[in-house]
Amino acid sequence: MQQTVTAEEARALYAGAVSIDGLANPGSMNVPWPPKGPLSPAQRANIAKSGLTAINATVSADRFEPTVANIALWTREAARCPALLTIIRRHDDIARAKKAGQFGIILGFQDTEMIERDLARLDTFRQLGVLIVQLTYNVRNLIGDGCLEPGDAGLSRHRRITRHVAAALRREENEMADAELLQALLQQWPPQRRFDPTAIGGQEARLEPRKDRIAQRLRAYLAGG
Repeated sequence: MQQTVTAEEARALYAGAVSIDGLANPGSMNVPWPPKGPLSPAQRANIAKSGLTAINATVSADRFEPTVANIALWTREAARCPALLTIIRRHDDIARAKKAGQFGIILGFQDTEMIERDLARLDTFRQLGVLIVQLTYNVRNLIGDGCLEPGDAGLSRHRRITRHVAAALRREENEMADAELLQALLQQWPPQRRFDPTAIGGQEARLEPRKDRIAQRLRAYLAGG
């Protein structure tokens, strides 16, 4: 039997849910022909009414400098409207945005033209907050062919090199996240106490999927306690 949901129940469900738009722009939000610049009062009002927790906002351009300018635009807007906007820099920022009633901006690329041959820019953009990178869009770039290329040659040799660089950056980021979480756990776990991995409180969400590595490091730290 099909269950009927009232409008009030649907609104309550949406209000309590974590809702992420996979591709949107904070500047549009039902504002026709939005200016590219600081958000207007109408834009901010529509963002607040949207009820969204976060969006993937495209900041990529065909060159390095305009891409950095796009990142700076939303970083500046988040600093200007901290009660409304926040830049999502890691996965648990999404839960924090939901709890605070903020609109999270996940910085993303729909192309990799701005990387060119300088693979160090991957790290630069990661440090600037970019979390999503689509390799190609419509046309060919150094990474591979876009969806409109008739040749459809797939990924290039340059992409294979980029894959190794990206893997190294992920390993480095995981190590930094482990160290940060370890420090947070140690602040709530005095060294004189015997370590019990089942009694770690308040960090469960952040512990997954690295709990085994963290538990091992904690045991080593507390072995002499």
